[in-house]
Amino acid sequence: NLKDRLGESVIAINEETGAFELNTDAVRAQIKAKRFASDEEAATLASRLKGVQEEISRLNSEEASRKKIFDLRGEQLRSIEKREKEISAANTSIFTTRNEEEKKLFKQKKEISELLAASGAKKFNQDKELNKLDKERIDLLAKLKDLNFTAIDVEALFNETKKDSTNN
Repeated sequence: NLKDRLGESVIAINEETGAFELNTDAVRAQIKAKRFASDEEAATLASRLKGVQEEISRLNSEEASRKKIFDLRGEQLRSIEKREKEISAANTSIFTTRNEEEKKLFKQKKEISELLAASGAKKFNQDKELNKLDKERIDLLAKLKDLNFTAIDVEALFNETKKDSTNN
């Protein structure tokens, strides 16, 4: 029967009469999803698109974490530079202690500067990867559009697939 083939959402019960009613929008959506799933090329493109979207999401998440670390390192570097100015401005009679502290600060400053440079290089590579993935995403969407499918259709397909797998 129709309910078994297209799912629960295609039939609704009228609250006033208690009669079954056909949800035509749900039927259209289900037919489109079934047609989509049976079109091998569209399903492959949709799967690739989903993978690209997940990779973009992962890289954006990494970028947020990297930015927090980058900001923290920048703050540490500013703190060290402030301390260096304080040391050079101080008129202390214990020259060796001041010299040792300056060496320690220089070493810390160098380490943080290297971390910042590495972080900047990683951001550059991540940005290149994000640009590549975004171009691929746009290309996949264009190919899906040529097959008369939209990004919304792709989401609906994966949401329906997710529902089917959780119901079984």
